[in-house]
Amino acid sequence: ESNIIRFQLTLLLPSLLYTMDQQIIQITATKTQRCFVQGDIAKSKILLIVLHGYGQLGAYFIRKFKQLSEDYYIVAPEGMHHFYLKGSSGRVGASWMTKEAREIDIEDNKKYLDAVLESLKSKKSLFFSNFSNLW
Repeated sequence: ESNIIRFQLTLLLPSLLYTMDQQIIQITATKTQRCFVQGDIAKSKILLIVLHGYGQLGAYFIRKFKQLSEDYYIVAPEGMHHFYLKGSSGRVGASWMTKEAREIDIEDNKKYLDAVLESLKSKKSLFFSNFSNLW
């Protein structure tokens, strides 16, 4: 019996993540994002914004649109949240949001896409396309 070690194990469950004495504060910061483009904006007639799906990257997703004519200027903003697709190394993917702080991420994504459009300063016909359920 002297070899028996007793200890308490405390598990932190997701529902217990925030306690009554904690507060959540919101901080707004500037973030630099990658946005991939394809085509010649001066020669194009149509601006096509393409939004990749979960785990994809803008650089690879935009390649799917190479067959479009010169009428299109393709813009592939990349999701703001990067992560390793498997474990803690290897291929990296991006995401637009998860279930955690989802409403904040939606607002941030709206501001990001507004900034993309503002930076293009284009009066061309505008179309959006997405590869998964973003919102």
